[in-house]
Amino acid sequence: MISSDFQSVPEIPGKIKGRIVPNTALNGNCCRLTRHQAITNYNNMSPEIIISIASAVVAISAVIVTIWQSTLMRRHNKLSVKPILNFQVQSVKSHGFIGMRLSNDGFGPAIIEEICLFIDNEFIGHSNFKTWMLVLKKLKIVNSGFVLHTITQNHSILSGRSINLIYLDKTKLTENSIKNFKLLRKHLHITVSYKSIYNEKFKHALKV
Repeated sequence: MISSDFQSVPEIPGKIKGRIVPNTALNGNCCRLTRHQAITNYNNMSPEIIISIASAVVAISAVIVTIWQSTLMRRHNKLSVKPILNFQVQSVKSHGFIGMRLSNDGFGPAIIEEICLFIDNEFIGHSNFKTWMLVLKKLKIVNSGFVLHTITQNHSILSGRSINLIYLDKTKLTENSIKNFKLLRKHLHITVSYKSIYNEKFKHALKV
């Protein structure tokens, strides 16, 4: 009886026939034979097959490059229209404007989603005429001479443009009105949420 670790090797041209070898040796010979056959098969490939494989590799590479370039282009497009909103506050009479404005210093339009008003971190409400009047009332500001500009949802601020949120009427600039504005600036906190035309969302806050 032949041990299970050994088996008879079938006749192979160029090999010793009928020889008993271990399975491990047989497996090694098979592996070497398989590699030899692969090399032989490759050398026997017709030019048409080689050209077909090369064409497939080139086509796949072209798809990968196209996807990569498309990703870079989309990223560039997003940056080229990215809005950047900033608050500007002036409280000096010599500047010719006393108030708060929201300006777009980015490259693309900013689409307003909401503007929230706070007094000493207490949420008062979203920006509208009623909320602004409530802010002034809580600060006990009366006969202020303020002019209000409310911004509705989805309002767009173009690049390089600004909107006055609240400011003093030039014809009503008095020491008392300037004092009231400084009081407002001390306690008011504003946050604005907005998005780009690619629907990227941003948020900016001002602790006046």
